[in-house]
Amino acid sequence: MIIDYKKYDYTKIGNYTNLMAAIPKERRETAPVHMCPFMEPFMSKLALTHPEWTIVGVDPMWSRDVLQVKRFFIYEGNDAVGRINRDGWHEEDFKYEILNDRVRQTRERGGGIRTKDMKKALKAIDKFFFTTTDEERRGKAVTEMASHLQSASWKAQRELNEVFISVIPAMANYIVSNMNELRPALEERGVGASTLDKLAAKLEPYNSTAEINAARSSKSGTTVVLVEDRYMLIPDSDPANPVFVTSQQLDPSMAGKIAILKVYDNDEDPLDGVGMRLNAHTFYVLP
Repeated sequence: MIIDYKKYDYTKIGNYTNLMAAIPKERRETAPVHMCPFMEPFMSKLALTHPEWTIVGVDPMWSRDVLQVKRFFIYEGNDAVGRINRDGWHEEDFKYEILNDRVRQTRERGGGIRTKDMKKALKAIDKFFFTTTDEERRGKAVTEMASHLQSASWKAQRELNEVFISVIPAMANYIVSNMNELRPALEERGVGASTLDKLAAKLEPYNSTAEINAARSSKSGTTVVLVEDRYMLIPDSDPANPVFVTSQQLDPSMAGKIAILKVYDNDEDPLDGVGMRLNAHTFYVLP
């Protein structure tokens, strides 16, 4: 939380000049604001011993015709140095919760220090509540910069993957479909015949040009190419603009037809109203 005079009205609690409550402007209750009885001795001591702090109580709740606060943010100037909460639902279980980034770093689960002992709570505050040091500012800046760079790196990698996923099937199909023309040129550059045979065999699953053209000559539908964990849809109506979707994004009718074609043994004859399997990775789906 930050001090925000546009969103909150701030009202003094008791006779302490540095202890106040933040009341959201949309709230219309008019009642005195007090600290909850469990927190009052503790927060009063802090207000008196740390006049340099501004202590802001938040989320006031109705209790016995008054508004009570049990959560407090501590500021030194514009620097938020920590938070103090009342933890627990029943009076016999109430504890002080001391929390800021320094406390989190010392806790195994990243939480706050919880204790019923006021002296222990005050000792923790003396140890952990102070303005941000230059070293901490540098560390935070480095962490935020690393996070932004990592995010940018992931975004760039995703975009690069999109390009590869889109281009590789088309490139593979082009190579295998034009292998007769490419083979002499590759052999001239020293590529052995056995290597070219292996390349042709590896690219064969992408060789869909002939089958697609044959299917299109008598039918009108959508070519579906399985690319890793996604499907590339190439509609006859707009073959220049393929669409990539996940299995969850497939139209249920098309998903059902693809499922049938995946287990269809005859790769040559189309199934009426379904389509045909061109190879292990490519299907031609009828509307």
